[in-house]
Amino acid sequence: MPHPLIPLKQVPQLIRAYEQGGSTITLAKQYECDPRTIANTLKRHGVDLRRSGAQGAIESSSKLTREVLALRKQGLSYESISQRVGLSASAVGRFLHTQGMGDPLRVSGSRHGLWKGGRTRTDGGYVLVWVPSDHRFASEMRTKVGYILEHRLVMAEHLGRPLTRQETVHHINDDKADNRIENLQLRRGRHGKHVAYQCADCGSCNVVAVPL
Repeated sequence: MPHPLIPLKQVPQLIRAYEQGGSTITLAKQYECDPRTIANTLKRHGVDLRRSGAQGAIESSSKLTREVLALRKQGLSYESISQRVGLSASAVGRFLHTQGMGDPLRVSGSRHGLWKGGRTRTDGGYVLVWVPSDHRFASEMRTKVGYILEHRLVMAEHLGRPLTRQETVHHINDDKADNRIENLQLRRGRHGKHVAYQCADCGSCNVVAVPL
């Protein structure tokens, strides 16, 4: 079923509203039609559609860009700015981060207002330590929020290389917080609590740990 056309006399006003930052979705509500009708009308009249999303609306409108930046300089929060300009707080935040005016509470590491020394515990009792993005093992082992399981990091530092996903680290005395290298064993694959190993050929249990 074809989409209805916007009356020709309303097109100049529609174009101005779009160029000032209005999205096809918000304009569709205003003109009581489908967003595709708005998009098709704009394209038929030679308007280059910007990339989708509210952040794109800010970046493509000089008026909206100036307004968001001015409000931020006044000290307003993402939420307050979003209410003023009619866009989501997340879109405002993403745009401000590209301009170097992001929320200072979103920084990581020791600059974060809630920094607690870079050590925390998982629900399972393992220790997590925060490492900076330029750490030599960061790209292979660091989580998105900057942490590495301490026992894996200790083993990696001992070996001088990052651990693979197939490699696991066992706590010899079963204390998950005791991450001294002498209490750790490198293994491959899953390992359970109190796992014992023996020689598969001779059946002997007389096995000892050797330096890696």
